[in-house]
Amino acid sequence: MRRYIERTRADLDPQQRRVYDAIVSGPRGAVLAPHHILLEAPHLAGPAQEVGAALRFGASLPATLTELAILVTARHWDQGFEWRVHAPLARAAGVSEESLNALAADEEATFASVDEALVYALCREVLRTGTLSDATFGAAVTRFGRPGLVELLSIAGFYSWLALLLNAHGVGGDDPAPSAGLERES
Repeated sequence: MRRYIERTRADLDPQQRRVYDAIVSGPRGAVLAPHHILLEAPHLAGPAQEVGAALRFGASLPATLTELAILVTARHWDQGFEWRVHAPLARAAGVSEESLNALAADEEATFASVDEALVYALCREVLRTGTLSDATFGAAVTRFGRPGLVELLSIAGFYSWLALLLNAHGVGGDDPAPSAGLERES
């Protein structure tokens, strides 16, 4: 059975079309793989695209940190599609090539910025353990405030959800490394 189906606008029912149009007219400008999957359940797709847009385009944290959090999450789930979309954005936002390469290889990454190092550590910790130590929680609140901490945890959770959807639908989930750039056919 074919898992991933990319439909054209003409293939969609009216509820799906409303969500499709909202995505295309929004800051993304295009319907990408996660949206195509979510359009199967438009009652989820609409709110999901709004949450995703809020996390990416309305966050109080700079793009360097939000894109890094997305990539740590993509790497955790071996999600090649999200890696391919967000690695160029992280690079353009200022995450170093050395850090991206280490993260892609699932090696311990180092960062020139204290903020990037904290985001990296926080995301890895919450994704590996499902919680944060008092030390990490306190450091994040001190550095980013409670709103910034909530944004980072929300990014890790939201992009974990997308990674599970993408992986289960056969979109870039079994790449040997997210940097491999291969989307498999199903």
